[in-house]
Amino acid sequence: RLSIQNDPDGAPILLLDGQKHRLSLSISHRDGLAFCAVCEADGVSLGADVERVERRSAAFAGDYFTPAELESMGSLFDGGYERMVTLIWSAKEAALKALGKGLRLDTRSVEIRGIRAAESGWGSFSVRCGLTAGAWRGWWQARGEYILTLATLTQSGDRAAIRLVEIDQHG
Repeated sequence: RLSIQNDPDGAPILLLDGQKHRLSLSISHRDGLAFCAVCEADGVSLGADVERVERRSAAFAGDYFTPAELESMGSLFDGGYERMVTLIWSAKEAALKALGKGLRLDTRSVEIRGIRAAESGWGSFSVRCGLTAGAWRGWWQARGEYILTLATLTQSGDRAAIRLVEIDQHG
């Protein structure tokens, strides 16, 4: 009765008995690690991403990051260059997924700001985007050599209540 398919833009949609369900859904995976976000609130778009921390050149950041992101990378917190590049890249991917366009849009059309580290659990970030009105929220977490990010866009301008629930491979 339940299936996940792609809409014409490639975003996953949840179908119940062949009909689009109102739940928002975003899925990401890398190297056997999967991350899924689901929201049952109306008017909330989600974007989830998982990226492996790996070496990326300064040219990579120069091509895909805004000047403000480049300037802030060294002063955000002591997480290492590769970790910061991965975090900003993953947050951008999550935000672009929440817009329903993914990497079909210029990555500089969203700007990641206000990255805050968490001593344990989830850190946060904000998104600036001139393409749409609405309230943005974002979270991130390091999992070993991976960064998980979640971005939400609420069209009404209100901030939806978000509850982060973790489910391990055993349920």
